[in-house]
Amino acid sequence: MSANTFNHFFRVLLVAFLGTFFSSTTLVAAAPTLVWPTPNTAFQKGRPIAEYLQPTQSGKPESGAYGCVRNNGARFHEGVDLKAVRRDSKGEPIDSVFAVMDGRVAHINQRPGKSSYGRYIVIEHLGQSPALYSLYAHLRRIQPNLAPDSSVKAGDTLGIMGHSATYNIPKARAHLHLEIGLRLSDTFQKWYDQKDFDDPNEHGNWNGMNLAGIDPLAFYSTFQGGTMSDVDAYLRKQPIAFTLRVHTKKTPDFIHRYPGLIESDHLEASLAGWDIDFTAFGLPVKWKPLLARDLLDPWKENRVILLQSQQDLLNAISCRDTISSDGSMGANLRQTLELLFEFRPR
Repeated sequence: MSANTFNHFFRVLLVAFLGTFFSSTTLVAAAPTLVWPTPNTAFQKGRPIAEYLQPTQSGKPESGAYGCVRNNGARFHEGVDLKAVRRDSKGEPIDSVFAVMDGRVAHINQRPGKSSYGRYIVIEHLGQSPALYSLYAHLRRIQPNLAPDSSVKAGDTLGIMGHSATYNIPKARAHLHLEIGLRLSDTFQKWYDQKDFDDPNEHGNWNGMNLAGIDPLAFYSTFQGGTMSDVDAYLRKQPIAFTLRVHTKKTPDFIHRYPGLIESDHLEASLAGWDIDFTAFGLPVKWKPLLARDLLDPWKENRVILLQSQQDLLNAISCRDTISSDGSMGANLRQTLELLFEFRPR
């Protein structure tokens, strides 16, 4: 083979390789392929929510939705409750529960009495940006072949729907509690120990207090409707209810885990703070790094300032203690900031 022929052959191979490489990397940022987590097809068919959401004792279908749907709007529900459609002769549900996206098993709890989630499994979707988690709670059974770090594909069976919990869920109201969202901290145990709770943390970083969910039904509707390119874009499009300025030189592990939420270049060595946009439910979805020159008083470490708020959005969310009408910071928001930054905001 001549040198010219070899060079031409090499260039062809290189172009083919690069084309394959960039095609594969593009897929990582593409819209997720979603599978509905139960055999019930009512949501996909656009049927009323009463046909797929399991209500609480109130009997109101919306009480199984996400948001301020419990106790007449006073109590937040982090996910959705999906009803059973198949039962055995004893009235126990037999619906399979499926992984909603490709991922890896992050956590399994087989002891119902150790969590209000009952028997539950968490999948981390590392192929998405950001790497969302999905959580499947109140299960009757978890597939015996699954263990932490097991790989799963969208549609794989994770277990059987049930009504396990630390409290009584009647089998007539058996359901799957589904959450999709982000993990706040990699050092949750340290925060938990400082709070001196009565019960030990049995679930590491996958304790529900360390998880921040988004609305699963809105998430499905957006991506199955083809109106969003990727999950980062979906989060950045959420309505912003308030913006905080945090004076700190710290880069939270949240940002290392979800770098797509940063709005501009992040120079960690010269970092002096963050401007953070939050949804009305208190999820931090946009992060702008600040240098000392951006701050009027850059040396007030751990200071938190409310830059702006949309009171109409906050008023519509009566169950989340984030920003009050007088601009003061609520308990839910303080807890989120403590988990993110490992300090008590002032």
